[in-house]
Amino acid sequence: MPLQASDRVFPSIPNPVYPLDGTYKDHTLKMEMDNITVNTRPRFTKTPVTFTLQWTALKAAEFSTLYDFYVSTCKGCALPFTWTYPDEPNDPLAGKQYTMRFAGDLSFSLANPGLYTVSVAIEEAV
Repeated sequence: MPLQASDRVFPSIPNPVYPLDGTYKDHTLKMEMDNITVNTRPRFTKTPVTFTLQWTALKAAEFSTLYDFYVSTCKGCALPFTWTYPDEPNDPLAGKQYTMRFAGDLSFSLANPGLYTVSVAIEEAV
């Protein structure tokens, strides 16, 4: 039986640095009529969200864990996983679990000996 997204959980590494950028995409279908009015309707019943995660000083072992998760566990952008939004006081998304997939390349630099800067986008798998 194939693995489900709940079987793949984002690794326990330090939280990304701030700002933690998120985007809810507009999913409205718009159609302009001959009389200049515009008809609209939602394209989907759920609005997917995208987050950009960045780290400025991941230790080599933490980077290796993230790299292995991206390359081996999720096969890049192919397979979904469970990700939990960081637990921040008074944040309405704090602790919320999402089913996500990677949305692009895992970008990284060896910034200092043993420390990596890393950036990756994740998108909700709907």
